[in-house]
Amino acid sequence: MTEYTGKTAIVTAAGSGIGYAIAEALAHHGANVVINDIDENRVGRFLNSHKAKGIPGDMSSLSDIHELAEYALSQFGKIDMLVANAGITHFAPFIDIGETDFDKVVNLNLKGTFFLTQRVAREMKDRGGKIILMSSNISKRAYPDLAIYSMTKAAINMMSRSLSLELAPYRINVNTLAPGPTVTERTLQEGDDYRKAWSEIVPTGKPAEVQDIAHAALFLLSEKASQINGQTIFVDGGWTGISVNPI
Repeated sequence: MTEYTGKTAIVTAAGSGIGYAIAEALAHHGANVVINDIDENRVGRFLNSHKAKGIPGDMSSLSDIHELAEYALSQFGKIDMLVANAGITHFAPFIDIGETDFDKVVNLNLKGTFFLTQRVAREMKDRGGKIILMSSNISKRAYPDLAIYSMTKAAINMMSRSLSLELAPYRINVNTLAPGPTVTERTLQEGDDYRKAWSEIVPTGKPAEVQDIAHAALFLLSEKASQINGQTIFVDGGWTGISVNPI
């Protein structure tokens, strides 16, 4: 038995990477986990390995957001925790960015996060809850070719601060996790030497593993973090303190 046992958690984009690790940790600690991913096969992969529920869906779609919330309620009757992890990274020079790419990133990272949080907060109003929005260390400092992404993540930091004020009367805590360089299936595709390059730069001598982010999420979702509200927690090994790029 743990403090997560019997509590219901929604984790979006949980089919791989950081979302997978967070959902896995919550399931391991006894939570009723409901996962989402845009890739139906990834949802199935998680459900085959863990005791959890899940449905595919696009978190930039308000109808899919509503469907996810209703599914969680139909399975467990309540929502106690939300990790709004769904997001997309888009690398492109600012001068070349078009409207289609702009809308795609903003609609998922910002609009989707906003309305998913709103939908879940409505269900938490009577009982309280814990919400984690997912940002990035790129929200704090500039990085080449990530103008749209960094804008959306900086906005998410402010979103959590704003929502922490509005939702505190309902005993709902809202915080943001901002991972730094983290080894995932996606980031390993950015280059052959991803781990080596970041190990030479990050003050701790290594990039994060997905479990490092999951540990931070478990803390923010726990009662130990009941007085932490409206904060952005950077899990980056100190990289934002030195601002060196691996290029």
